[in-house]
Amino acid sequence: MALDAAYCARREQLGRAAAAHEVGEKLPAVVYSAEERRVWAAVLGRLRPLLERHACREYLDGFALFNFSPHEPVQLQAASDVLQAHTGWALR
Repeated sequence: MALDAAYCARREQLGRAAAAHEVGEKLPAVVYSAEERRVWAAVLGRLRPLLERHACREYLDGFALFNFSPHEPVQLQAASDVLQAHTGWALR
C-alpha cells in the first residue's frame, strides 16, 4: 500500500504541475527521482532492441531524432522542440 500511496502522490504532483501550465509557455521540467531514472533506463534498454526488430523504418527514423539518453528521462519541452523542428508540431 505504501508504494501505491507514493505513486499516487507523485502522479498528483505531476498533475498539479500540468494544470498550472499556461499554454504558450515552456513546458515545465520534471525533476526525476533516482528510481524514476532507473526505470527509464531499464525500459529504454529493453525497448530499443524490440523496436529494431519490430518497428518500421519511418518509426525508427523518428525515434532516432529524439536521441533519448538512458541516463535521464526525456523532458517534454525537449521532445516538443524536436517535434517542432522536424514537423512543425509542438506539445501542449
